[in-house]
Amino acid sequence: MKVTILRQENINSSPYYETFDFQKNGVFSVISILNDINLNVTSRKIDFECSCKQKMCGACAMVINNTPSLACSYFVDTTKTKEIIIKPLSKFPVIRDLIVDRSVIFEHQKLASMYLKNDAKVNIKELKQQYDVSKCLKCGLCLEVCPNYNKNNEFYGALFANEAFLIETSTDKDEELYKKYKNHFESICSKSLACSNICPMKMNTLSSISYLNMKK
Repeated sequence: MKVTILRQENINSSPYYETFDFQKNGVFSVISILNDINLNVTSRKIDFECSCKQKMCGACAMVINNTPSLACSYFVDTTKTKEIIIKPLSKFPVIRDLIVDRSVIFEHQKLASMYLKNDAKVNIKELKQQYDVSKCLKCGLCLEVCPNYNKNNEFYGALFANEAFLIETSTDKDEELYKKYKNHFESICSKSLACSNICPMKMNTLSSISYLNMKK
């Protein structure tokens, strides 16, 4: 099986494609394939991020066969697949090869004051949704597929809406929070719901949006 990777040596260099042969037969995760290539490669090793290898950290987010995915949970049957094409996420600056800078996610959270200012309150009615959205990996896949998000606008994306829901339902009503929600999400979101379809944790983002739109 051919493994074609869009590579880039550093943040200032031009990207280029390089193809490798993966000769094992069976079903493998893309992370396993990349690791195996690095064990045998004679040129510069492929740089990518990976921590847990079990869909818990979100570090291995990349674009595989034109689908934004977590490489640890994207499996390939090499007996049926002739080639896979792997690229870094396109909406974040590329640091090197498949490693991108997703710090903008956390910068947006800080700018929007996405933290509890008082002790958290138990909200029994919203507990299930709170638990659901607390599983967000901050992987950036929702931003990658979102037609409203780009590197230069004020849209913070689905993960911001879910975080706002979690904060709002855990504390007293915060007018400043709703103002930021309106400016950085509601007024820009076109409700394509591409974020919900791509989320590796299958979070019900629409529920968070509906709750905030009703309460604001």
